[in-house]
Amino acid sequence: MVNMRGQFALLALVLGAPETLDRVKARLRESAAALGLTFEFSSAPKAAARQGVPFRLKTYSMDQPGIVHKVTTFLREHAINVEELETHLESAAFMGTPVFTMEILILVPRETNVKTLRRSLEELGDTLNCDIDLDPA
Repeated sequence: MVNMRGQFALLALVLGAPETLDRVKARLRESAAALGLTFEFSSAPKAAARQGVPFRLKTYSMDQPGIVHKVTTFLREHAINVEELETHLESAAFMGTPVFTMEILILVPRETNVKTLRRSLEELGDTLNCDIDLDPA
């Protein structure tokens, strides 16, 4: 769920027998106008099994523009899939400034050398003035 400039959006994955889903879609379409809602439906093929080894990547730094973009661009360039991503801005005791944290669940390709990946992430963290931890999920 997200509020995008006053417009509320909800994305849901619903599984069920095709005939049951057809009934649900029909009832939602009937109710949409009365509720002031718009519904979009999409049928996607079954997802392929997840490929890779799950890791949790965490960053800690003073808030600054570009951290999410630069880290996720790095991951994309290394064919690392982002499964989940959360960010928080928290009050930091004794610092007097908020601390930005990001936690990402990633899938690292099996052929990726994790030791080399950690070194590269450490170098990226140095350029961002940010600590980056990588642990098995």
